[in-house]
Amino acid sequence: MACYYDGLLIKGDGKKAVELFKAAADQGHLPAKYWLATVYWIGEIVPQELSKATQLMTEAAKQDYGPAQLTIGLFYYEGQIYPRDYVEAVKWFKLAADKNIPMAQCSLGSCYQHGEGVTVDPEAALTWTKKAADQGFADAQFNLGVFHATGFSVEINQKEAMRWWLRAASQNHAQAQANIGWSYATGTGVFKDRVTAYKWLNLAAGQGLGPSKDLRTGLEAEMSANEIAEGQKLSRDFKPIVEALQRIR
Repeated sequence: MACYYDGLLIKGDGKKAVELFKAAADQGHLPAKYWLATVYWIGEIVPQELSKATQLMTEAAKQDYGPAQLTIGLFYYEGQIYPRDYVEAVKWFKLAADKNIPMAQCSLGSCYQHGEGVTVDPEAALTWTKKAADQGFADAQFNLGVFHATGFSVEINQKEAMRWWLRAASQNHAQAQANIGWSYATGTGVFKDRVTAYKWLNLAAGQGLGPSKDLRTGLEAEMSANEIAEGQKLSRDFKPIVEALQRIR
């Protein structure tokens, strides 16, 4: 059903899609409630109605629909719609994470890592983060790389950190690209390679990461014109891959 709705929205028939959302939601279809809530929140196809959106999303979440549970958790975590409440956020993240939703697993792992709404628990942080990373969720892959680089919940292993950062960077995760660039520039966990470092720093800088711009500028002072040109070509030739959807569905 969601694919059909998406098709209508892509074709520009938003009003027809909303009619279908409403009809399905009235019959208790949970994905329709979720999508209709999203439409009311965004307010592009129909006028924004936050109270109606919140009602529908909450109904879907309480009826055990995972994406809605994740969304409610994010609202509590970020202080949107609801007052910020990490304990409530963790409760909803856990419900969605148990349904194997990678964004929820990653968010829950982060809460255990930083002690937000729960006591810091390195083992739980690792468990939930790896579940999301194994499913291809880029933020989790980046975080798992940080665990290995810093020794959080695992022994320090720069090569393993690079392996996870590379998976995230290949999905165009800017911070992972920056970390790989820094690693090649400094020879941390890999052999120094100015051209490869330039490639990844250039990609991260292109996404607005200021420190990557500064490191790239410093690296350029050590590189020949041919090396810079090669690094720029590698950046242009970069084609992101998609291991998993990086948003709620």
